[in-house]
Amino acid sequence: MRIDYFERDYGHLPDSDDATKVFGTGSIEKGWATVGDIRKACQGRSKDASICLQNEPPGFYITDVHGKAFIA
Repeated sequence: MRIDYFERDYGHLPDSDDATKVFGTGSIEKGWATVGDIRKACQGRSKDASICLQNEPPGFYITDVHGKAFIA
């Protein structure tokens, strides 16, 4: 999800809300992060940067890389 979409769709949520309100319980473990953690990670990043989920350890990261994906 892009940062500008996060701000548009979830900007109304308080920092204390669990990140599962953004990503869902199938995507991130409850209690692992908050909406405030996501906002803090997005600070200083381009609005078209992406918030991506990772499996191990469960969580998220921000990437500014854009381009075509190559799948072999």
